[in-house]
Amino acid sequence: MFCGVNAEPGKYGYPALNVSGILERYHISESIAFAKQLVPSIRTIGFLGKDSPTTTAGFNQVQKEADTYPAKYIDFKMPKTFEELTNMVEELKGKSDVLLMLTVKGIPKEDGSILEDEDGIPIVGRLFGKPLIGVSEFQAKYGVLCSVINTGQEQGRTSARMLLKAMKGTPVSQIPIGQHSQHAFCQFIRLAGWHQQAGAFIFHQFRYTRDMSRNHRQSHGHAFHQHVRDAVPISIGSNLTAQHK
Repeated sequence: MFCGVNAEPGKYGYPALNVSGILERYHISESIAFAKQLVPSIRTIGFLGKDSPTTTAGFNQVQKEADTYPAKYIDFKMPKTFEELTNMVEELKGKSDVLLMLTVKGIPKEDGSILEDEDGIPIVGRLFGKPLIGVSEFQAKYGVLCSVINTGQEQGRTSARMLLKAMKGTPVSQIPIGQHSQHAFCQFIRLAGWHQQAGAFIFHQFRYTRDMSRNHRQSHGHAFHQHVRDAVPISIGSNLTAQHK
């Protein structure tokens, strides 16, 4: 039983008589919906990620899903160099209200060093000048507005259950390849905004995990909004943290 597979199963020769598992897909639509709760003016979205097999798998996912997104899909850029990165971000800036980032880790910089996401996300944020959103927890830590993520725990748990089913006698060929679409674990790590009264940037830091089953997807935007509203700041300044009521 496999888990964490980004590409289409056919690329690996699946399905097979002796192989099944759970596919990993980004929660892109949910991330956009979350961002629109925070920035209602979002209408268009661009995508950016280092040219790599993982980013290509993300691009393929976007091509299949784009018509269902709550913002108009504009373009998907995959830079190989730092110069391409800066040029592509500038191009997307003129077309998109928000930029969804995959990883930019590994892009060579002009001085020969290698870009890390910890540095790359703030650089892209400064160049883009508008909200960035992500699909991973680490991206929220490094400065994107919000992320709706998948978790290894969910995938591992699901594939383990599938394996137990096989061990109890169900032929593997009768256990279909699955996807973690029924449960999206949402983590909102940091929201940076302008505090009008204090005249300073504020940061709300907290973690949010919610069962995002298909039955809940129609109302998840309200849940996100409620959660943000219920965050209570405990200090004001350049690094304001928040806790729940």
